[in-house]
Amino acid sequence: MRNRPIILAALLVSACLSPAATPSSSPTSSPSPSASPSPSESPSPTPTAATADLVFTNAVLGYRIDTPAPWRRSACLSTQDPTPLAAGDGFVRVPEQDERGTDTGYPFDVVQVHVERNPDRLTPERWLATGVIGSTQGQTTEAVTLDGHSAVLVRPAPGLVLAYLIPVADRMFVIGYQNTFNDTSNVAAMDRMVRSFHLLTDQERAAAPSPVPVAARSAEAVADALADGFARMDADLLATVMAPCMAAAMEQAGGTFMPRGAFVSQLRDTFAAGLRVTVERRPIGSDQTGMFVRATWSAAVQQQRDLYLRRDGDVWSWYLTLTRQPVR
Repeated sequence: MRNRPIILAALLVSACLSPAATPSSSPTSSPSPSASPSPSESPSPTPTAATADLVFTNAVLGYRIDTPAPWRRSACLSTQDPTPLAAGDGFVRVPEQDERGTDTGYPFDVVQVHVERNPDRLTPERWLATGVIGSTQGQTTEAVTLDGHSAVLVRPAPGLVLAYLIPVADRMFVIGYQNTFNDTSNVAAMDRMVRSFHLLTDQERAAAPSPVPVAARSAEAVADALADGFARMDADLLATVMAPCMAAAMEQAGGTFMPRGAFVSQLRDTFAAGLRVTVERRPIGSDQTGMFVRATWSAAVQQQRDLYLRRDGDVWSWYLTLTRQPVR
């Protein structure tokens, strides 16, 4: 069984490269829903959050949802890249400094909105039957409406307590939530958030702020910043070339991820505790995981931890630290 919604929570690569939200005002409502971009389009993903109204708006994917405090969009559970996995956003209550996840799970309550391909424009029932997001034992479906649109309510859905499926052109929106094990204290709040989901109209999408241009950055520029930042033990300089979500893993073992802010704080503490890192800025290597620069981390023990870089459009970032197995 595939667990597609939770891929957004556990996948260290695509989640770590999602852009941060830009605050703006929430658009007003208009009558007709807009279709999401087709898979052939390549929009520049710049979701916007209306913090004054506690509403999050993603004009790229074409929806908005209530986000009452302390709920916020998690950079580690969100992505707008339409390939190769579902694009979407995850919303959590946990403070950014405390957010952590692993390749095997995510221990916090999550509200998820994500978009899957539906190239044949199937009905929700037929689309679900194709197994795109898998299935669960005892799963039921019910024809309902959400935001005034025909939908199918799935209980339980793979990785979610429930999920609403709404077809829009050649995409399928999946909106749902998952509570932590044996804790239902936030279920009512998550249910209200899910039911606040709104598909943006053409007018609302047109009224959304234009994407903020991001300066191009080469892999070489990132490698140089890493070498300089670690040499100076300057966590703030290193933060300028980090992805919004940072991952760490051991070779042939599991991994963890956390938001950039939490990673910077952790790095600052380890510098104060005596960590020293030497980065070889050239050559930039590559393997099946991607491009990387070699680094030697020296604390209680000395380890080779390579720093992996990924490209998002014209911008390269450091997103993964991979600890190599010692040579025997």
